[in-house]
Amino acid sequence: MAGQTPDETMDQLVAAVNARDLDRALALYHPDGTFVPERGKLATGIEEIRAAWTELFASKPELAIPQHETVESGDIALYSTKWSLSLTGPGGAPVKMTGKGGVVLRRQPDRTWLIAIENPWTDIQ
Repeated sequence: MAGQTPDETMDQLVAAVNARDLDRALALYHPDGTFVPERGKLATGIEEIRAAWTELFASKPELAIPQHETVESGDIALYSTKWSLSLTGPGGAPVKMTGKGGVVLRRQPDRTWLIAIENPWTDIQ
């Protein structure tokens, strides 16, 4: 179940990713949500987001969000973050990635917050 605040929802996403619990992670996205699995590629809707996360989960990810800032305006929130991701690359080599991301969350009628847009690649270079 989604959090009662944007921060709770994002904390739950980190926990779901680290537990490699795909269904729990997907439950935090709005059904029409969009995820950016890599620069220039969009996954829109739960089935496309599922496909993107399934591929990522195969690499045994460990996600951390050491810094974030949340700004709310009515039923919309912007969650800006610095993140790090450790995973297993091709051939079993460890890979560590870091970046800056942005997440737009929307408050639902039941007062929980779901992810509407997630772009972990906002550190444009």
